[in-house]
Amino acid sequence: MKIGGTVFHALLTLAITSLLIGIPAYKYTDIFANTPDAVTQATLELPDSPSGEFVIFINRSLHDSNIGDWIDFFNDKYAVIFDDVSCLAVNSDESALQLAERFRVQLPENQMSLRTEDGVLIASKLETGHADIVVMSKEMSDILGLDGTFLSNTFETVYISGVTDN
Repeated sequence: MKIGGTVFHALLTLAITSLLIGIPAYKYTDIFANTPDAVTQATLELPDSPSGEFVIFINRSLHDSNIGDWIDFFNDKYAVIFDDVSCLAVNSDESALQLAERFRVQLPENQMSLRTEDGVLIASKLETGHADIVVMSKEMSDILGLDGTFLSNTFETVYISGVTDN
């Protein structure tokens, strides 16, 4: 009986050890499950780069301390920015909306909110200084009569031409 008890004890110990090690390993490692890791899940594809000329208005009173960083960011240069921003685009300006979406994706999650509004309403917000960041095509800014010199007291104007993929 001594051999039977030893075999039973060895099998019981092996079963308990397998459960204690096997279940956590099965649930928390990628050895058994073929799931993407955190880096793969966080990677987003950038929307296509629109072609054309664009104007970006940055409110100086809201971003005066880091206006240079925003200018670098919009010119596809390296910039570290911690501000949360609200970006506006004209709802009928598809290329500007595409560019604004591209900028939104390049920033950390929820750092830039993106809204679309009527062009006349956006022009009014720009003239009164009630906009944070506005992205629009050069054609749309010409149609609305918005140029950098008229808004130079309140907004920094960044001109972008032919955005390229990185």
